[in-house]
Formats: sequence, C-alpha cells, structure tokens
Amino acid sequence: MIRLIKNSKLSVFLLVLGLGLFMASCKCEEDCAEFSNFKLCDSTPVSDGCSNDLSTISPEATHITVSVEIKHGEPDDRLSVTYFIEDGNSFTQFFNQTVSLKDIDEQVDGTERKIRASIGVPKRADRIWPAGNYKAEIELSQETMPLNETRNFTVQ
Repeated sequence: MIRLIKNSKLSVFLLVLGLGLFMASCKCEEDCAEFSNFKLCDSTPVSDGCSNDLSTISPEATHITVSVEIKHGEPDDRLSVTYFIEDGNSFTQFFNQTVSLKDIDEQVDGTERKIRASIGVPKRADRIWPAGNYKAEIELSQETMPLNETRNFTVQ
C-alpha cells in the first residue's frame, strides 16, 4: 500500500510538471503571430492589400487575391496561400504559393509591426473562372505552432 501511494504521488508530480512545461511552451501572448484583415478580392495583388472584401467573384475577374495583415511575425516565418475549388464532395487544390515574411517586408522583426501580404492567382487569358464553390487557406508556419485561417467564396 505504501508503494502504491509513493507511485501515485510520483505520478501526480510528473503530471503537474509535464502540464507546467506544456503551458510554458505555449506562451503565445507575447511572441506568436496574429492575423487580421483577411480579405478576398478580384483585383491584382498590391502592397496595400485588398481594398474591398468579397464573398462572390465574377467569372471574368482578372485575379482572385487574398490579403492579410500579420502582427508579431518573425523574418523566417513562412506564409502559405492555397486556393481550392469544390469538386464533388471534396476540394481540389489549384494554386499554392509560400513566401518568407522577410521577402514581403525586409523590416519585419517580431515586434508589434504589422506587415501586409497580398497574394493572387491570375485568370488564364483564354478562360473564365468556373462557377462554383471555392476556398482560400492561409497558413503561417512559425516557431511554436502554425496559424491558419480559411475563407469560403463562390464564383458566379
């Protein structure tokens, strides 16, 4: 019985220690990046980002563009933008681009500074965007854990 109590106390101690270490490693209040102003538009990507935020895109749109502001980004964090079109009961990827934050803004340093990213996919000159349901996913790969967001939209 005494051995069982010692093992239980040791187990509880190890559990509390493990939880403490886990909580310490998840200190995102100060140094993890944040997204804001995630927008979707039908214009050419520009450094200021999308001026409007659409949920429906015209089949004749020259681009499908997402823009986002990132705060607390580190130079080596990588932003990925992936576009999908609904195909039956699933989504099929049709475009992906990944870029380091330092390639978007040379002055990014992990502080409160906001940087803007704008990434778009151009329409092929000989085609229109097929009508249907789409989604755009953004992911920021960073030191502690990735940051993700998704926007659904339609083309009609």
